[in-house]
Amino acid sequence: MSGSRPVNAISTIVGTYSGIRSDNFQAFMTQLGMPEQRLQLYDIKKWHVTVSYNKQTETWSMNIAASVPKNNLVFKLGQPFKETSLDAQECTSTITASPESNTTWNYRQTCGERVTDCKMEFTGEELHVTFKCGMTEAKQIYKKIK
Repeated sequence: MSGSRPVNAISTIVGTYSGIRSDNFQAFMTQLGMPEQRLQLYDIKKWHVTVSYNKQTETWSMNIAASVPKNNLVFKLGQPFKETSLDAQECTSTITASPESNTTWNYRQTCGERVTDCKMEFTGEELHVTFKCGMTEAKQIYKKIK
């Protein structure tokens, strides 16, 4: 699938989001093997996600910043890319637009044998994220601040 999206989808997605709510995220990170002393870094109110789009290269950029861990992803929709996960694993990931909605992304991260799926729904005012690894699921909500 091409990285280009209709202008209304781009304007709905692009922006900076601030974390406002998290459900079961610490249990989710524990499932991934995150050491307990690092779990304190994952206070949702300290998280910011900035999404931008480069029309010339059809490349998306997503900067995920928590209090200490940071992750900057640069990708084209539908094309695999390498990244280091928030729990410091080397991974291959792919982000695709959902066939039902061009403002919903499906993000699959493969780190060795571990597969994590993430659904990102951009509403225009909020970003709703659902994470799943094995039987553990977590949810986060972010408010668009600019």
